[in-house]
Amino acid sequence: MKPRISLLLLVALSLFLGACRADDNSPAAEPALEIITLQTVPSLAHLLPEVAACANALSGVGVYTSVLPIGDLDPTAADLTVRLGNPLDTDPFVTVLGTENLVIITGPETPVTSMSLESLQAISAGEITDWRDVPEAGGAGLTDNAPITLLSFPQGNDLRSHFTDIYLESGRLTDNVKTFSTVDSLTTLLEENPTAISYALSSQVPSMAQVLPITGREGSASEIYVIAVTQNEPQGAIRSLLLCLQDAP
Repeated sequence: MKPRISLLLLVALSLFLGACRADDNSPAAEPALEIITLQTVPSLAHLLPEVAACANALSGVGVYTSVLPIGDLDPTAADLTVRLGNPLDTDPFVTVLGTENLVIITGPETPVTSMSLESLQAISAGEITDWRDVPEAGGAGLTDNAPITLLSFPQGNDLRSHFTDIYLESGRLTDNVKTFSTVDSLTTLLEENPTAISYALSSQVPSMAQVLPITGREGSASEIYVIAVTQNEPQGAIRSLLLCLQDAP
């Protein structure tokens, strides 16, 4: 009986060692991907390719993004909330990623090369509706009607709010405006209305538009912070992502 028992033990040992070798050859499990949730506003959607590039540069990190109206942002519902403007008292922790400038733009046939803040406010309020009545266009030799078309983001858009705060000093914007929601639709409206006037982030000005300098104000007054709101001081992958975005051109 002893030789039979030894043989059975040898067979069992061989099977065990074979199983161990099979386990050694199995592929190693991939590390779990860390997902960072990020929400932002439509006016900053052009930054998402930079977010993706920074995430790709980090090992084992992915970013799930949501683009929402400013009123729908909920900093408690995401790891990162990226928006324009100054920090709020209710923001737990804020990281400044950079700045944008909100500039006044016109179509390619506008008869002015600069404008006073007072003229811009009068146009925006609907008090001036023809370029012939704009003081800065007095020497342009206009003889025919030259109606002013005012283009704007719709109500509730964060850039419209920044425009009224920065340039109209929270004054009234006339209801007689043509609205757009994207840079592409703004470009189309400027092509259809070559003497129109509007506003845009300096990084998003359509190629055929002209940036109109506004006199009587400091140049830095149109500067807006790009901020990232987090629930706590950023650590780990979130901190690395924010540092990468700060260094992005």
